[in-house]
Amino acid sequence: MHLHPCLSARPRPITGNRILVSAVLSLLPSLLTAQILSLTHYSDLIDVEDEVTVFATVQTLGFNQLSQGTYTEVGNTVPIADFASLNGFAKFDPALGTLNEVRFTIEVWAYAEVEIESFDIVDPSAAFSLEWDPEGMVLLQTSIIYSPTGGSAGYSITFDTGGFGSVIGDLDQDPSDWGADEGEFFYSAVDWTEYGGFAPEGGNTATSGSLLTSDPIFVVSDFVGDGTVSGLGLVTSGEFDTSNILLENLSEAYISAFVGLDPGTVTLEYIYTPVPEPAAAAFLAGAAAIVLLITRSRRLRVE
Repeated sequence: MHLHPCLSARPRPITGNRILVSAVLSLLPSLLTAQILSLTHYSDLIDVEDEVTVFATVQTLGFNQLSQGTYTEVGNTVPIADFASLNGFAKFDPALGTLNEVRFTIEVWAYAEVEIESFDIVDPSAAFSLEWDPEGMVLLQTSIIYSPTGGSAGYSITFDTGGFGSVIGDLDQDPSDWGADEGEFFYSAVDWTEYGGFAPEGGNTATSGSLLTSDPIFVVSDFVGDGTVSGLGLVTSGEFDTSNILLENLSEAYISAFVGLDPGTVTLEYIYTPVPEPAAAAFLAGAAAIVLLITRSRRLRVE
């Protein structure tokens, strides 16, 4: 089980005996930078796909664990996301040829946790209810994000997505089971889920995505030339729709949410058309010369 992050101080609670709360989450990523663990040296390779030779260079970055949490009164939005810059990929060497595609593969194990709680009951002698039914209205996502130089937005290149469909909480509970008879009432219910290509529920298939050089968002200088690639990041986020939260015989309630990643890797491949080898170039030049001589010879004969 993953440790829950430190939670902020409790805000002003919602009051009322029976409340049906409806809210929509707005996703506002917090740019919390994580350190990259490792970068493998890239090397040239030839891959055969459907009998077509593909030339590529491959690099792999390792990322460390990411986590982010929030704690708020029921009924407020729950913005939650964490972001790490993927610094360290070497740019494509244009001397190798013409770059056609940048392919990404991510190996990730992601998880999310949601908890609802209350510590103030209205009538200790009557039953209480606190339940959240997400009804599939939760989006969990981990993606490679590309933010082009000079642009104002980021674009998802890969998609590892999951859901959170279980009902959290209970109806018609006896307050004495939660300490009301002792004068210190506290109720809490929690559930969590895993997702991603290398999570138990997601299997062990890595997620891939490509960025074509013909794509309008592609900025050549971000990937080609000297130095390291700019504009890449890894984001894990949770979009929690807090509709269908029910409170009965409770004067206040809170919800906490937590998303995170275990350590993993991101692989970048440059798919390119190579520059002809000198020998091949000489052969092509010779062949062209022969064709030219034959053509001239035929013209002379005709004349």
